[in-house]
Amino acid sequence: MKLLKFAPGLLIFSLLFAACGGEESYDETITVNPVNPIGTIGGVVFDGTTDSPLANVEITAIVGGQSYTTVTDESGIFSITEVPATGNAVLLYESEGYIKARQQVQFSKSETDVSYESPTATANPIWLFSASGSFSLKLLDSEGRPVPQVPVTLEMRPSYVILDENDSFVQVGNVIRVANSNNIGLVEFLDLPDKAQVGLDINATITVSIPEVDLDGDSIPDLNATSRTFNYSDYQGTAAIVNLTESQAGSLYVANTNFPYLKGSYKVPGTFEANDTIYINFSRVIDSENLSIVLLSNEINGSSWPIEPTIDGKMVSFDLPGDIESAKKYYLSIYAVTPNYGYVYSRTSPLFTTPEAEPAVVSITKDDPLNPNSSVTVTFNQYIGPGVSYITTLNGENGVVYFSWDINESGTVGDAPGEIGYHTTSMGFTSLEEIPGWVSSLYPSGNLGFSKEWRFTPQGTVNAGTEVHFKFDMISNSNYLVITPQGNPVPALSGNLP
Repeated sequence: MKLLKFAPGLLIFSLLFAACGGEESYDETITVNPVNPIGTIGGVVFDGTTDSPLANVEITAIVGGQSYTTVTDESGIFSITEVPATGNAVLLYESEGYIKARQQVQFSKSETDVSYESPTATANPIWLFSASGSFSLKLLDSEGRPVPQVPVTLEMRPSYVILDENDSFVQVGNVIRVANSNNIGLVEFLDLPDKAQVGLDINATITVSIPEVDLDGDSIPDLNATSRTFNYSDYQGTAAIVNLTESQAGSLYVANTNFPYLKGSYKVPGTFEANDTIYINFSRVIDSENLSIVLLSNEINGSSWPIEPTIDGKMVSFDLPGDIESAKKYYLSIYAVTPNYGYVYSRTSPLFTTPEAEPAVVSITKDDPLNPNSSVTVTFNQYIGPGVSYITTLNGENGVVYFSWDINESGTVGDAPGEIGYHTTSMGFTSLEEIPGWVSSLYPSGNLGFSKEWRFTPQGTVNAGTEVHFKFDMISNSNYLVITPQGNPVPALSGNLP
């Protein structure tokens, strides 16, 4: 087991390692002293096979609009000094023969919320997997005949593992590969995490997505699209078998995509960044002359970006504009049609962009400043919510609003609902999410489950300046858990009542 210890102003790694059988061990402490007056980033990398430190891993830190590169030493440790302490940084891990990884770190702050003179950012310990694994499957029709020349998309999770602040191993990331079936229907995927590293402690799964198959080239599918999920450890040197069923005539739809909203509403829709690539594998060949893709801003009469996609039969791909902003919501409008039979796909779906910082309270304002019992609007720096359309208000045991205030005037804070320290709250926390009128018809409930603005009404009169706590970790029902569109839980936050 390995433990990561923190100390203000210093970056300290305490590594405890035991080989198989407990025959060898070492206890080593490494201290990285930050460079004054700017910051230092450090971390440690392990090999997922041997559980030993991994040397010569190239680490690229993206911080303050600049890139800084270093490599891990023989102990798997790296440090990057003299970097701008801008609050957070993105770390990219890359080593020949290993799966790439990515992690975000945040610079330390003092208890008074004033940055240390020499702040540090400590990355979670990370385990990289060797890219020497493989997976194969065989495509057969309903009569057992091989189905050749079909593009199959594979998604494998996880692609790396980190040790979080609670000393728990967290499986992170995914690996996406695309390969065609050969003349005997065999599809082989290479450069996957090594099977030997994916044992009982790692729940590695593989999902393959197979589009509709047009065997005779008449633009009408003969075999249905499908997706299957496999346990990676179950296929050691053997090929998985997928039998494709015969297709009936049907509509044009999205068979596979890295943008989940195009296939329906998702609790965790994911986020994108400027210049990210979106791919859409339709069920039929698309007419290139009648394909329209436009990115629209959330504001009324806001900006729009016509998209010029790349089209290869059923596959459509395009890059998002380079000038879209982080932590925003846009809408992607797609109109597609088949060339010969007039099947139409038309959908406008929300697209969230990746925030640059962790969730935080931007402002707390009274809706009526002159009314001491006025409802209060809370604005966050990014979209948060339960991610489901039918939950618009958090109440009771699934509420989040607590005060450092003696609401029941008992002389004690924490003995009544809504008081910090008590297990329930009586103040509803309501989403103020708004959907443009031209989109709402696609979402009958009128919301998606994510909003930057939320509202609550204090119980009784609470003095200005009273600390209000948003305790998202107090929610008892998993359906009501507040997350970001990336699927990350929102930590407890606080502010002061105006």
